[in-house]
Amino acid sequence: MKILIQRANKKDFLITENITREAFWNLFKPGCDEHLILHQLRESSGYIEELDLIVINEDEIIAHIISTKARVIDNQNKEHEVVCVGPFSVSPSC
Repeated sequence: MKILIQRANKKDFLITENITREAFWNLFKPGCDEHLILHQLRESSGYIEELDLIVINEDEIIAHIISTKARVIDNQNKEHEVVCVGPFSVSPSC
């Protein structure tokens, strides 16, 4: 098994969205929304291109993880930038 982790390219987006859909399909509810959320995250201002990663095994994308920026406000009304991780998806065949 030869595993490679690298940044996702635009050509990988549809594949990773399909893996995410398959990984979450009927898992917590009928159908899923995670693949749509992934698509929207990539179009958001919080998108971190360097942390949009794929896992490749023998020339096939088998997993994906994305991280994005967000802001949270604490109980003292201070704003903090944070990194959110997910969704993390692995092909059901793996």
